[in-house]
Amino acid sequence: MNKNDVDDRFRLWLSTNPHPQFPISILQRCLKITTEPPKGLKANMLRLYTNLPNKEIEGEKMDPQFKPFYKRILFSLCWYHALIIERKRFKTLGWNIIYDFNDSDWDTANNILQIYITHT
Repeated sequence: MNKNDVDDRFRLWLSTNPHPQFPISILQRCLKITTEPPKGLKANMLRLYTNLPNKEIEGEKMDPQFKPFYKRILFSLCWYHALIIERKRFKTLGWNIIYDFNDSDWDTANNILQIYITHT
């Protein structure tokens, strides 16, 4: 393949963890972006609530009798996830196994909560 055969608009997105054998030439030629959750319980909870649509927070899709419970459980779920994210700073202290909790864990837990409450 010739260098001129590549379209100038071509972009490649890579996601990786730090590794000693990752080619340095790629790191030198690229734009690096990192995303990390904010520090602190309050900041993590604000981030979670900010990313939720208002319709979801208010529980518009569900039966009115479940709305008060949903809001309380949603708050507990946000608090729990923020606590676990913040707890990662302490590494293995207090944990048997390190698990990298992230936003996909939050999304899964929230989806399960909505399914459980709307189908009872």
